[in-house]
Amino acid sequence: MSALRIACVATAFIALAGCQDKNTPAPIAPQDEGVIPQGQLNALKKTKDLENTLNQNEQQRREQIDQ
Repeated sequence: MSALRIACVATAFIALAGCQDKNTPAPIAPQDEGVIPQGQLNALKKTKDLENTLNQNEQQRREQIDQ
């Protein structure tokens, strides 16, 4: 019986040793752009500019209607 126990324990250790991740991923390089990528910041700026243009056009139409 002790040989069977030793075999079971050895099998468990071998299985655990085989499951270890030996190839750890490389650390992510720090970005100089900050948290939000520059492409998304540019898109956000374009969207805000478009919103301002639409608001100005709406204000001009309201002024024309009031006259």
